[in-house]
Amino acid sequence: MRATALLLAFGLLAAPAAAQEVQLTAARPGTAQPVQIWASHADGNWNIRIADATGRERQRFVVQSEVTETAPWVGDADGDGAGDLFVPVITGNANTSYQLWTMDPRQGQFRSVGEVGGLEFARDAG
Repeated sequence: MRATALLLAFGLLAAPAAAQEVQLTAARPGTAQPVQIWASHADGNWNIRIADATGRERQRFVVQSEVTETAPWVGDADGDGAGDLFVPVITGNANTSYQLWTMDPRQGQFRSVGEVGGLEFARDAG
């Protein structure tokens, strides 16, 4: 126990990551109400829960990830005006890879479309 405390004190051993929880809002184009997203990290997974404006759960899914220092975030990945969900799955020196979930704006539900990674995300003007 004392050896572990010394290693932690000198930065030679990383402290276990604390569970993280975030609440996000994803816009939907037009007059559709936004959806609420709750993301919590536990046991090596991001647990994602999607609810409509009334709070009724519409969808739930799990993304395997040990990344806790970067939280999921919402951005418009495909230019349709709906908020899409980026869930961090791998992080390195400067890059992070995200599992990208795009929203069907009519249904207010998400589907996984693969991974994106790099220093930041920006859509081309075209």
